[in-house]
Amino acid sequence: FVELSPKIMKEIEKWDEIDEIADGSKKAYELLTTARESAGVKALNDQGLNGNGIKVAVLERGGRASSDNPYLSDFYQDGWLSCLWANDHTTQVAGIIKSTKNPEKGLSTGVSLWVGGSCYGNMAEMQNRSEAARDWGANVFNLSWYSSNNLIPDNLAKFYDSIVFNNWRTVVASAGNIPNNGENVTSPSLGYNVISVGSFNDKDNANWADDIMSSFSSWRNPYSSHGDREKPEVVAPGGESATVNPITSLGLSYPWTANSAGTSFSAPMVAGGI
Repeated sequence: FVELSPKIMKEIEKWDEIDEIADGSKKAYELLTTARESAGVKALNDQGLNGNGIKVAVLERGGRASSDNPYLSDFYQDGWLSCLWANDHTTQVAGIIKSTKNPEKGLSTGVSLWVGGSCYGNMAEMQNRSEAARDWGANVFNLSWYSSNNLIPDNLAKFYDSIVFNNWRTVVASAGNIPNNGENVTSPSLGYNVISVGSFNDKDNANWADDIMSSFSSWRNPYSSHGDREKPEVVAPGGESATVNPITSLGLSYPWTANSAGTSFSAPMVAGGI
């Protein structure tokens, strides 16, 4: 880092080797206010389509969304294997789908929402609660977590493949984040029938022309006999970091919002948009 006078900065900005002199005073904007539009959902909302009649299940490690947040109400909290306390990640994911707070309004406020999972992320418990959500009648499943990143569909990916193939449900899963999971797309989004979702940074506007992939979004395809599997299939707004164009969704305490970024928040953009 170097400190320069404004005059010198204006001069070196003309150099070919200088890409940009960034304005460090720029603020982080509440991306969810534009994410609905850049994801293509606002046009549907404006026509009165808000997910009414659709049942969406959010399966989470931790498993419990905040029942104290006044902008997340009218949802079914499955507490069978969830933690006894509210989880910030779960609350944010659920908020992207069903938040009633303006301007951080969810993509599908009319859906019936089921929230549950395993307190400590036990995979057998995740399957158990997924079956409970299926029996509840969930049409769409959102999975914003991972079980492995070895590019080979594991038993959990096959389990969700079965839910799609045999039960005719839609399963949406986050692709994974670099450096947490590396470049490899993670399971269960490796499933053949699971929609894997990567993240793009929409630069806090609805114009697609300046959008770029988020630097953290995992992209390496799964192994296959003919090298012909492509993951993720789709991308959705997921921000860039907690301070650079983040996703602002619901939080655990006043003012009831929280900033985050990741494919975890891209997945419910798709689950809420379906």
